[in-house]
Amino acid sequence: MSPAGVRWGAAGRSRCGPTSWRLLHAYFEEQRPVFDVDSLVELGAEAGLDAEEARGCEDGTCAV
Repeated sequence: MSPAGVRWGAAGRSRCGPTSWRLLHAYFEEQRPVFDVDSLVELGAEAGLDAEEARGCEDGTCAV
């Protein structure tokens, strides 16, 4: 689970690798914040996740 409580699993399609890579690259290479929901949703969308669906998972109870 991410620090902000958003789970980045993908139902029926694995986006874990690209999403993990995007988060790590953003944090360590680009010095972008990754500890708030808005940043996580934006980075997830950049990795191919649906931003609106991810935003609905802020409580950590669903998998995008």
